[in-house]
Amino acid sequence: METSSTLGCLRRRETTEFAKTYTVTEIETNIIIGSLLGDGSLALYGRSKNAYYREHGCDKQLLYRIWKFEKLQNLDFRINTNCKYAKLSSHSNAYFTDLYNVNVNMKVHKSSNIKM
Repeated sequence: METSSTLGCLRRRETTEFAKTYTVTEIETNIIIGSLLGDGSLALYGRSKNAYYREHGCDKQLLYRIWKFEKLQNLDFRINTNCKYAKLSSHSNAYFTDLYNVNVNMKVHKSSNIKM
């Protein structure tokens, strides 16, 4: 029992210390921000301390998603076409957490400016 808990701690520490750092180009940033204004979203779930990118939609957008996947391969994006609608997603990473936090702060700021 002690061994498995020790392995779990080691595994968590390794993923924190060796988290991948991306150099994001201007084009990649534009694709991600533009996608967040459309079908894309950032999610922060479960025990993960970092957010990840995800999007899905109709079959008519499959070629568009494949194009995005090809343009975002430097960021280790993946595409799943073995489901009803193709899904594009990233691994969780601090880069997406930063974008997530900016988005949350913008929503809070906008809602505090609304007056009835």
